[in-house]
Amino acid sequence: MWNRFSLFVLMMVAVILPLSTSPVRSEIFRIAIPAGSESVFATQIGAIRLALEHAPGNHELQIESVKGLTQSRVLTMLRDGAINLSLAGYSREWEDQFLQEDYPLTRGMMGYRVFFARPELADHISNVQSIDELKRFCIGTGNDWLDTAILEANDLCVVKAPQGDALFSMLRHGRFDMFHRALHEAYVEQLAPTEDMKGLVLVPSLILRYPYDFFLYVQKNDTQRHAILTEGLARAYESGDFMRHFYSNPGMAYAMDQVQSPTHRILDIDNPEMSDQTRKINPELWGGF
Repeated sequence: MWNRFSLFVLMMVAVILPLSTSPVRSEIFRIAIPAGSESVFATQIGAIRLALEHAPGNHELQIESVKGLTQSRVLTMLRDGAINLSLAGYSREWEDQFLQEDYPLTRGMMGYRVFFARPELADHISNVQSIDELKRFCIGTGNDWLDTAILEANDLCVVKAPQGDALFSMLRHGRFDMFHRALHEAYVEQLAPTEDMKGLVLVPSLILRYPYDFFLYVQKNDTQRHAILTEGLARAYESGDFMRHFYSNPGMAYAMDQVQSPTHRILDIDNPEMSDQTRKINPELWGGF
């Protein structure tokens, strides 16, 4: 029996069907990601590949790995045409400046945050019962990370670093109390800990949740690539391939297990950055967030 989500996907395909009935030229999609982050962004990059495979036409994805890549630099690269597709954390600025693909690529998992901490603070953090109690601790975050604004808007104590890759070292040296990571990011980082992570522990029992994810963006006038991605993602959902891909990622499977654990505590905060348009995205695409 068709459920509401199946009907939603069918309607999406119907809306974009005219694209597939007219000639579609092959397109090259150029995207940039931070060097060394391929495993962290495996789900998102895989979703892009699925979209291009399911869309009409023969399209190519070119990935440029850039050392020290920041969100602000990605924005400049997309605006200047150095790339024509961006994978970026949601912000109102990105949505206003570019065409947003309204599919949260990790189904909202980017908004489920856990904390690394020094061992002497781990028990105190795990016993936090409310947002007011969480405000007693300072959270390390990237200077230009787009979810930093969410933490600040909710009056949480944050300490920002100009380079995100320095945050583990700063935590070890006591610059702040805890460092937030998405659940699936923490999974990957625990498998291959860096020297900067030495002596730090993950506190899995406390999860901070807010509506947030990575989205795809193209330039405002690039309606062809936007339509290709829209049709491809809709068809990937319709075929079931998107969900098979999502659950095949060990980090996402780990994240889902953590979210559903009865021993873990989830604290919710709002994302005031989010526009009305993005708030209206079908909740099923957010995994029921």
